[in-house]
Amino acid sequence: MWWAALTAAFLLTRPYGGIDGDARLYIGSALAALDPDGIGQDLMFRRDGQFGFSAHPALLTGLVRALGPSTAAMIASAAGAVAWLAGAGALARGLADKHGRAAAFAAAGCMIVLPAQYGAFGAFSYGEISAVPRPLAEGAVMGALAALLAGRAGCATILMAAGAAIHPLIALPGLVAALLMLALKDRRWLMVAAGVLVTALTAGAAGLPVADRLVAPIDPAWLAVLKQRSAPLFVSQWPPDAWGRLIVHLVTALIAATAMAGPRRRIFLAVAAAGVGGVAVSAVFGDRWPMLLVVQVQAWRALWLLAVFAAAGLALAGGVLARSGAQERVVLALIAAGWMLVDAPAIAAPVMAAALGLRLMHQSGRSPTISPLVERTVFVATALLAVIWLSQRLVHLAAFFAAAHRAGAHPGWPYVLAAEAHVLPLVVLAIALAGGAWKLSRRSLTASAILAAGAAAAALALWDGRLPGRRMIDTSGRPAALAAALGPRPGPILWVGGDTEAWLLAGRANWANRMQAGGAVFSRDLALDWQARVQALVAAGLAAPADLAPFTVGVGEHPLLRPSPEGVRSLCVRQDGPVAIVIPEATAASTPPGAPPRIWRAPVSSERLSAEGGRFVWRPVRSFTVIRCSEVSAPRP
Repeated sequence: MWWAALTAAFLLTRPYGGIDGDARLYIGSALAALDPDGIGQDLMFRRDGQFGFSAHPALLTGLVRALGPSTAAMIASAAGAVAWLAGAGALARGLADKHGRAAAFAAAGCMIVLPAQYGAFGAFSYGEISAVPRPLAEGAVMGALAALLAGRAGCATILMAAGAAIHPLIALPGLVAALLMLALKDRRWLMVAAGVLVTALTAGAAGLPVADRLVAPIDPAWLAVLKQRSAPLFVSQWPPDAWGRLIVHLVTALIAATAMAGPRRRIFLAVAAAGVGGVAVSAVFGDRWPMLLVVQVQAWRALWLLAVFAAAGLALAGGVLARSGAQERVVLALIAAGWMLVDAPAIAAPVMAAALGLRLMHQSGRSPTISPLVERTVFVATALLAVIWLSQRLVHLAAFFAAAHRAGAHPGWPYVLAAEAHVLPLVVLAIALAGGAWKLSRRSLTASAILAAGAAAAALALWDGRLPGRRMIDTSGRPAALAAALGPRPGPILWVGGDTEAWLLAGRANWANRMQAGGAVFSRDLALDWQARVQALVAAGLAAPADLAPFTVGVGEHPLLRPSPEGVRSLCVRQDGPVAIVIPEATAASTPPGAPPRIWRAPVSSERLSAEGGRFVWRPVRSFTVIRCSEVSAPRP
């Protein structure tokens, strides 16, 4: 009953978004492997340096070959969800230990319901529902740490190796945390870690493949592209809210460690050290003296594990603090305030520091006296902050949907969740439902089964949260009318403002878009070639400047562009140019003379969102102008 409710909560808070986000890269890689002379000629896959380090692309390619991209992506996403839930459940039980089933349920519930972001710019979160390897690897790492807590070293080794095979960058923080946990009990493990480091440096100095990147700097041209296009890789470019989140997660994990004992205390301390150490390594050898392998390994990704442990620790420590004296309850209130203030680190930092200081003073037996008036004041202030925090998000959400309504767009359940307005209501609802379900289950197994079945049915009914436009792109195959408009000439096309449309709808390589640079940190050729192409698009009015720096220039999707005939001509006459250009919305104003525009009308509208002038702008798009570059003549001298 308990785990059925958690599964339902996981699916409801993480609806399936289709082939979106990083799933586009992995599904694209599978399509490229199956069509090497077509989609495989895409710049991203011709210059690939990313997909050879994981077993996941090969597995996904088999699924795509057998079932097609849409079904394969959904099954891969569901498999990731199962793996993540299994790992989270095992870890929650391992951390709760003698605190009982209720504590394990609370820990897993917080891991599911609380905001899952880590790092900067909202680019990464744990427990994704997506056809990417990260949730599979996260599940394996959490299972490995749970096995380590239970003293099952063999099982932990197998699971950690599986996680490394699926996604090495996600598994590495788990391995570091495991070594630190063992070293806190037996310092001889530090010698093992030192030996691994010396071996790696020796291999790098000897010029062995991959290891040589550990001592190789990044050349300035490549580094400039990465700092512009992939700002999350460099901690010096992180905005304040990323540091606020780090502080809140770190202090929560440290306070949770004080409420634990034995190996559970050691694992919280080890995860905290791995998180801070990862950020420090990235700051020194990713920003100050950039080394290629350090930037590629992205050591700051250890924060995913810290975020998971912080969420679980909030529940476990909260249970201990709530049952203690006034001082401990004040600590709990301060932690809750800190979680709501992550966007304001200047306030969150002293609040969390006060919480940690009070907790450590209590542990050392030097507790100050907290009067009932002070305790009530802190709780009232925290409750008021919660009301303000939630009101701000609801106002933001209302403006978002008002803009959509004015445009005739229909954003769904995923957009409600994206605003994080769901967190407090869901926590309250989950507590109420869990309490009611527990009482009913003690009285009637039938009522318990009905509740579990109802929760599962609701989760499954709402899980597929794709908007109509996304669903159309995922499932429509290759429309004959679009193929006829593009013409028989093979080669890459440019889909202005698009991402996967060229692959999924046209079956063609993409000439250029900002998504292609997702793996630029692993390939210098990809980074430089991509920058040159997108700069050409921006100069021609066929791309927005934000495409060159998506994490530092505004937020949101592509605005609808109105390229000039001269801009279209300048791209078409390039020797390496695309064979056709697809422009959202039917417009003759972008068509060069002598090149008759062809109109393709999609089965349903694609709803495009952009943030322009500080406000949301929705534009449903259904018609597309198709220009064949073979019909565009070169300008006269």
